[in-house]
Amino acid sequence: MTGLKKVCDLKRKVTMSLKANDVAKSGAMAERWPGERGNHGRRHNSSSSNSYLKRASLVLRTLNNFMASVDESIEDDHVPALWPGLGMEEVPLPSREASWVLEDARSVWRRMCDPRDLSMPLPADGYLKMWQLQCPNLQAGLEI
Repeated sequence: MTGLKKVCDLKRKVTMSLKANDVAKSGAMAERWPGERGNHGRRHNSSSSNSYLKRASLVLRTLNNFMASVDESIEDDHVPALWPGLGMEEVPLPSREASWVLEDARSVWRRMCDPRDLSMPLPADGYLKMWQLQCPNLQAGLEI
């Protein structure tokens, strides 16, 4: 599939916003953290569900950082350095968990970019990022 055709095929997946719950329900995140279960068809207790949604929120923040960047791939510096702790405080995200968030963000991005995967929506910022990654020639056809 050519790059332009792929971007055009993605139009039917575009949503104005993507929420952490969308990421959590997609099943795109691996279940690596102790005692954690996703929200995709399995029973789980409220504390593990809360942990899963917090991680989904970190994955979403990572994706938003990537989509707002000029970078061509999701890297370590897109992962937030802080993790929501107890209450309203944020605590440093341990490196092991940061690597898991990075892997999950890459997995979610692949699914967002797949025009056949309608269960994982693509936010408008993601659509623009896909277009940016095509390296469009903005000067083509313009007379200055």
